[in-house]
Amino acid sequence: MTAWTLRRARKEDLPAIRELDRALFHYDRNFDPTLDPKWPDGAEAAGWYAERIGGEGLLLVAEAEGRLAGYLIAQETDPESYREPLKMAEMEAFFIAEPWRGGGLGAAMVKAFETWARERGCVRTMVVVSAANAGAVRFYERQGMAKWDLVLEKPLGSAGEGL
Repeated sequence: MTAWTLRRARKEDLPAIRELDRALFHYDRNFDPTLDPKWPDGAEAAGWYAERIGGEGLLLVAEAEGRLAGYLIAQETDPESYREPLKMAEMEAFFIAEPWRGGGLGAAMVKAFETWARERGCVRTMVVVSAANAGAVRFYERQGMAKWDLVLEKPLGSAGEGL
């Protein structure tokens, strides 16, 4: 396995970031079939990436062998209104391509995210992950994160079925 470097994303990275984001969506559909695999190619996604590259939040990339091996997107966020005010940072999207998994790159990217969050005065970090994605849950727990909230959903069938 070759060495990798971490850096802030640049506009010219967007095609490769979108490719990685498509891979994330396809992977995560194993755990949540409601995810729209076309979302990374849409206008909303384009604006989201641009905001993170332009200074609102963090879009971190890992380079290896002359291409992007992974990315991490994060933003500062406010807690729910019913919680005491805390400055928080949320990891919104994170993906490492298969050849670079298991070699410490993911942990290095999470550490860089935490450093970025601390520099902004954040006192907590968070990530939302599918409960069925046991591998991701274990990875985040190894990074010091703990289960906090649990969201439960129930499919109701077709829209418009009688009340």
